[in-house]
Amino acid sequence: MLPFQVKTVDKYLFRQILDYFLLGITVFTLIVFFSDAFLDFIRDIQKLGIPLHISLVLVGLQLPQTVAVILPASIFMAVLMVYNGLNNNFEIIAMRINGISLNRLVAPALILGMAASIFSYVLGDFVVPYCNKQAVLLKQEILKRGSLPIGRSSFTFKDFDKDRNLKKLIYVSQYDGNRLDASTIIDFTEAGIMKIIQSRSGQWFSDRWEFNNTNLYTLKGENALITTHFDTFKTKNLLRPEPEKEETEANKDKRDELGERLNLDSSVQNFASLFYRLKEREKRGMRISKNTYVNLWEKITMPLSCLVIILTAVPMALTPPRSAKNRGFVFSLATLFLFYILRSIFVNIGSSGSLTLGGLLPLPYSIMIACWLPVTLIGLLGVFLLARKSKVL
Repeated sequence: MLPFQVKTVDKYLFRQILDYFLLGITVFTLIVFFSDAFLDFIRDIQKLGIPLHISLVLVGLQLPQTVAVILPASIFMAVLMVYNGLNNNFEIIAMRINGISLNRLVAPALILGMAASIFSYVLGDFVVPYCNKQAVLLKQEILKRGSLPIGRSSFTFKDFDKDRNLKKLIYVSQYDGNRLDASTIIDFTEAGIMKIIQSRSGQWFSDRWEFNNTNLYTLKGENALITTHFDTFKTKNLLRPEPEKEETEANKDKRDELGERLNLDSSVQNFASLFYRLKEREKRGMRISKNTYVNLWEKITMPLSCLVIILTAVPMALTPPRSAKNRGFVFSLATLFLFYILRSIFVNIGSSGSLTLGGLLPLPYSIMIACWLPVTLIGLLGVFLLARKSKVL
């Protein structure tokens, strides 16, 4: 049961907000999706030599992430357009004269804002990680077929274990067909050992690689370096998947000492999974990127911003009849930009360690506070404006 009875005015407001909301999602999706980021994505597809039908699948897998990004702006613009239009056409005054309170007029926007926040969270925390993971697997499967992308270009491939630790790094400066120019391979697959393969030229086959004029550097421990030269060096295709082997904690730690402790890939994990992996890494004393902590808390704060910015959009859009018609519209847009500016500023302050209070507060907690401050401040501003506007109108 709803806490209030749905009346004609509620249906009227719901319908208008939904119309603008769907229009906003369509327009913003097209703008964001066909921006430079999308063009970079298309170039990556072409560079990897992915067939057209798989490329279309990959494009579809990117859509949920785009929608999740533009949801706050879409619901904000929908609410702003509807209430600003009602205000300019004196419909708000007519409703108030008929005894409809301002809080009741705002209720449909807040309900839709809450629904948008929940939808944004579900989309960003479950659908997007799944789609991103499938996109990564599809691109890796293309590479693991054993053929290089069509064309003459450089090539870089990174392979990670299940804990997102670097296992292999492969770089080819130039290639033409299966002929390779100068190449470098860094291999961390053996616990406690780092292998570096550098060659002047080579050939790429589906089941193996052959390098010419090659130096193999094997680093064991801290100071033991073994260098071997080969006129011809053959190795298996390192892009092909290997069966997972159980590793002891000691072997993992040894490899971590040599391998790069990379960011946890938050784009393929939900909040709970990422939070658990962060705690596991903290227990093991592993270095964690500041961006990883930011991405963790933004999985909560960004969906919540759908509701928070509506709290400011509605009272800003409602201006006195004698005021300039578009003043509230401009102020509302300014509030939206203020939210994103505050978010950028506080994230940078939190990541720099300025909120640690001289070391009293751990850096992860300062980043958490920095991520929540913009949402909290804008939300409090919206509540204040709404309470003040209810007394005026």
